Amino acid sequence: MDIRTISVLGTPVSYLTKSEAVASILSFLEQGRSNQQPAFVDFLTHDAVVDFSRWRFDEILSESRKRLGYQSDLSISSDPFFSWISAALGNAWHPQFSERELILALLEGLAEKNASVFLLGDNNDKCKAWVKFISVVNHSLAISGTGNVVIPTQGESLETSLERDDLLIEELNSMKIDVLLLDFGEEHQRVWFDRVRSHLKVPLVVSVGHNAALEVRDTKVYSWISDHRNHQQEESQKRFYERLKRPLAAFFKLSYLLVPLVIYQTFSRWFVKSFCETRMRPFLPGKMTKRNILFLSPKKSLSIVVMPVSLDQSNCRRFKQRIEESLDQDIVILDCRSLRYMDLEGVNLIVKQLLTPHNHKSRIVGLGLHPHVRFLLDLNQVWNLVQDFFHHSLEDVEHSVRAEDESAAVYDSFYQEKEEVVLSFFGGLHSGCDYEVLLTNYLQMMQEKDCVLNLAYCTVVSNAGLAFLLKLRSFQINQGKAFVIYALSRKLKRDLRLADLDSLLKEE
Repeated sequence: MDIRTISVLGTPVSYLTKSEAVASILSFLEQGRSNQQPAFVDFLTHDAVVDFSRWRFDEILSESRKRLGYQSDLSISSDPFFSWISAALGNAWHPQFSERELILALLEGLAEKNASVFLLGDNNDKCKAWVKFISVVNHSLAISGTGNVVIPTQGESLETSLERDDLLIEELNSMKIDVLLLDFGEEHQRVWFDRVRSHLKVPLVVSVGHNAALEVRDTKVYSWISDHRNHQQEESQKRFYERLKRPLAAFFKLSYLLVPLVIYQTFSRWFVKSFCETRMRPFLPGKMTKRNILFLSPKKSLSIVVMPVSLDQSNCRRFKQRIEESLDQDIVILDCRSLRYMDLEGVNLIVKQLLTPHNHKSRIVGLGLHPHVRFLLDLNQVWNLVQDFFHHSLEDVEHSVRAEDESAAVYDSFYQEKEEVVLSFFGGLHSGCDYEVLLTNYLQMMQEKDCVLNLAYCTVVSNAGLAFLLKLRSFQINQGKAFVIYALSRKLKRDLRLADLDSLLKEE
């Protein structure tokens, strides 16, 4: 199922109905049973945004929590906050269900699948409340057990944290449970799951989020929880103002984050739609950006996906498909040099593709992100997650590629389109390349066809490379066919002038 997802202040939220959400979660359970890879489903509220916006937790925990959200298989919310802010930012999202309805439907579906459930919290009262809740609303669902573990994230207790993780993972794996419920309002457990995910042999992990048990107002369960907490009522009344302090603080903190984002996002959307999309000259013709550019060498393959001027809900699915089609290659480069605007769906696409560990051999990197777009990602609270994936220039990307492939082999792309062949090069045409073999192969395929030479991804051309290009041009002239050059960089133009080859500067 192709699930639309937006990103709100570093928090992904999916467009789903109740039936679609339950069906997706149950499908993750079946997939996890077959391949033993834990699927992760995240229940989210605006509290998570507040807690991990560097106020309550430090930057390391904040990044870890956000990264886990984008690496989750499904992010679900029924919080009206996401509806309000998404409408203000141009991607209207509306909750299709309440958390109570979804939890009841999910428990029913898990019971039908004969799934066993283990509850992992840090507070015994919360786990008891959930056990009581499950036993009342669904008698047939098997509860394998409960656990209460405090997850250390700082201090000297970190010294033995890995040993405690190993013991807990060994216990959970030996029980062969189907579903692990965790969090119950304790965000540190999500960080713990991020730490141990690769070792956990549980088909499905569900993070239920803040106060999920108390929001399910089943009469019997809620009365039990209320009776259980009667002895705390007097103390709670005395702390009324302390309880009021949290939502007021959340309001001001969210306002601090949202007001600049709404203003800048709205202005950017208007500016790009009014000027950039109509007046901005692309560095490549449209026919060359409609398909991925596949470069091959004897050792490596890389695919370049040229991103549009505006990445929004109108084209996100198309570009997601193009990125996924490239994941069989060693390196996937997202060319963002033309990108000037992303809506919430576009932000989610870029961040999720960069952060998700794909079950392929691919490594995804970004190229040439405009400062304006970087600032937009920063206001969306995600730039710190993806900044290490982006390279400033084409030379930086080539250096990263050559670090894995030290040979001087040419990365070339060659395909035929109607009555012309399109030839492209990535990186440098260095002196150590075997141009005689390349020339023999190309001339056979260029018979009676026009040649389009795309140099948008070529960084440098040596003297041997210039001789090679001149031979290609001479062949085309002799057979009376066109030889067209696209996208010469300023550096290449200067090098050609220094080599007294101004005739090659005639580009389309």
